[in-house]
Amino acid sequence: MKAFYLICSMLFVLNISNYPQWTEIPIGTSANLIGLHFTSVNTGWVVGTNGTILKTTNGGNWWSVQQSNLNVDLASVYFIDSLKGWVCGLNGQILKTTNGGDTWVQKPSGVTENINSIIFVNQSDGFAVTSDWYSGFPYSGRILKTSNGGESWTINLFDDSHGIIDLFFLDQNNGWVCGSNGATYKTTNGGNTWNYINANTGYWLFDIFYPSKNTGYLVGGNTNSDFIAKSTNSGSSWSHIRESFQDKMLIGSFFINDSEGWACGYDGVLLKTINGGNNWISEQISTNEQLREIFFIDAVGYCIGFSGTFLKYHYAQPTSNIQIISPNGGEDWEIGSTKQITWNSTEINYVNIEYSYNNGLSWNTVVSSYPNSNVYNWTVPNILSDNCLVRIGDYPSSYDVSDNSFSIVEPVPVELTSFSSEVVGNDVILYWTTTTETNNSEFNVQRSVISGEGKNFEWLTLGIVNGNGTTTEPQIYSFVDENISAGIFQYRLKQIDYNGAFEYSNSIEVEINPPTKLSLEQNYPNPFNPSTTIQFNLAKDSYVSLKVYNITGQEVLTLVEGFIKAGVQKLNFEPNNLPSGIYLYRIVTEDFSAVQKMTYLK
Repeated sequence: MKAFYLICSMLFVLNISNYPQWTEIPIGTSANLIGLHFTSVNTGWVVGTNGTILKTTNGGNWWSVQQSNLNVDLASVYFIDSLKGWVCGLNGQILKTTNGGDTWVQKPSGVTENINSIIFVNQSDGFAVTSDWYSGFPYSGRILKTSNGGESWTINLFDDSHGIIDLFFLDQNNGWVCGSNGATYKTTNGGNTWNYINANTGYWLFDIFYPSKNTGYLVGGNTNSDFIAKSTNSGSSWSHIRESFQDKMLIGSFFINDSEGWACGYDGVLLKTINGGNNWISEQISTNEQLREIFFIDAVGYCIGFSGTFLKYHYAQPTSNIQIISPNGGEDWEIGSTKQITWNSTEINYVNIEYSYNNGLSWNTVVSSYPNSNVYNWTVPNILSDNCLVRIGDYPSSYDVSDNSFSIVEPVPVELTSFSSEVVGNDVILYWTTTTETNNSEFNVQRSVISGEGKNFEWLTLGIVNGNGTTTEPQIYSFVDENISAGIFQYRLKQIDYNGAFEYSNSIEVEINPPTKLSLEQNYPNPFNPSTTIQFNLAKDSYVSLKVYNITGQEVLTLVEGFIKAGVQKLNFEPNNLPSGIYLYRIVTEDFSAVQKMTYLK
């Protein structure tokens, strides 16, 4: 994730041995490789001097050249998924791709100094760090931030005393940076504020890595000594766990958990610890080139260095008695929801469950020593990510990891599980149900006319149905759209939160067919007081006369006199000043007439 530019010359010392788990693979370049990133065990990128960008899709066995159209050194590369990525380098250069690197586009960084490292915490929010140099020494640095996917950048922090060399974000809120003369910074609010913490050393710190929120490591040194520090309180303080004169400065590191990790640096030095840095052993590799960065994903590791050096590590993962069922790739799990982690297993009594939101870069404990019931109800944490994995077992002895990444997404304010309709005569009854609601103020019921009278594709709000605020209990709702003419209609719901935010449901289509014959229905209720409904059905558009008569045949009221569209027609009849008694109502069209009797009780 980072690079550091030394303006000096070094004499390399040969250090060759044969540790079998690291294999050097020629990749067809002599460029000094400085940054790397993999999104899967097969797909990855390396960047380096003179604008070098290479991509592999088969785990590093074959590489293709990608065109940066730059001749400056590139320092760091980061991909949020297999398509979208960023590269940074000398002279304030930032490049972006949205097609896996087939094309790279320069983006304005707003700075001219070297950009040493870049990282993104989601599709929009990213950070980069810089340093200015004078006579080979860093004298100032900046933290840059973008909130629009790297299209533009702002200065998030300026340090006029230290160059800033590397950065690491564990999630969208918690991040750390390191630099020259023991400088570190920490944020817990997504870079809104940064707290300076000196690691109590004068060494330059070239790499910072956090396998979990509390446990972090720094590596660095100078031309005469290597240096490693560790924090167990999220970077509030640092303990020096290695400071020897056996090796020169260390530049890269990677930890697969709090205890097991690697550090690399000058003269082909590659160190490994399996006890949280208490002891370090030299890995046996066949190069003395300067090694710059290490990256692990799904038990496969990669290390790059000068003169095109590319090493691959095959972690000896044991046969597992565990097979994850869910989440196993492709799921969208909402923040705050309760989801079931499920798995199959044999001959295991207890399991540890962990999750990662950076594609296995680091792991966080869900539960430890959990009875092996093959199911665990997990409250999804408040971390947005499309690169989540679950790991179950007794890592590293026996475990399984999600085959592919799943997503943790924003909670849906209202989880709508059904939306349906029923046609009763010329009425449309809408039904919908929810399983959960969060701050649900109301539903606006909306209709558009696809065909028929008043054809209009615009959405009209018919009415409002109050929501139930916040609830985890299923809710049932209904709404009646009355006395609709024949035609085809669409209905949808506009769900509105208390804060004004809203979402639309999917639309449903309803067809109202005209009656097949003319008829005049019995009024309802009957007898009635104070009003009743009179319904008549028209099979075609007609001129209609509908009048009310008293029992002697005298006309007392005209209810309808005019041209009426085909369909089921309803009208409300309220006698007002008429006396109690029996009345007749008669309909007349050009080819139909009928009479019904009704009783008004005052």
